[in-house]
Amino acid sequence: MFIRIKKINKQEYAYLVENKWRKNRKNKVRQKTLKYLGRVHKLEKGAKKETVTLDEYNKLDPEKIILELIKLELLNHDFKQLSRFIFERNTFHVNLVNKKVTDKKTKKEICLEINNNFLCSYTLRKLLNFSPKQGLTKLQIGKQLANSLESAGIIVPKEIFVIVAQKILKNVEE
Repeated sequence: MFIRIKKINKQEYAYLVENKWRKNRKNKVRQKTLKYLGRVHKLEKGAKKETVTLDEYNKLDPEKIILELIKLELLNHDFKQLSRFIFERNTFHVNLVNKKVTDKKTKKEICLEINNNFLCSYTLRKLLNFSPKQGLTKLQIGKQLANSLESAGIIVPKEIFVIVAQKILKNVEE
């Protein structure tokens, strides 16, 4: 599955799409739209905010590290933190408890294009509820985590990715 952008009347809209192979049609691919994700709003990065130190990340559990990375990315894109889990920029509203990205005026779900990927309710839920599938190798779990972070537009320094991946792998082994 992946996110596809369609341009309709000069506006961009995001959809969750899946490719289906059609065996009887000379191996042609057919795309199936699974879900409408919302209108796309492109955001530019603002001034870089301070990050948590590696020692502080080492003390956190994996869920809190992922939460901190999302918060940092939002702050780096000029969002204001209204409360511990609620962020706003203009009419864009991100609620990390409800795992929703919405337009405050219309109350509709939206997609924020950050770092050439998309932070929307779907990618936010996928990331905050990250749980590796059973029977995967360590490498596959690492790739699944990296894909979840990247698809949400979250840039993670290598050292911090290693910390969170090791903690997740440790939890899986227990």
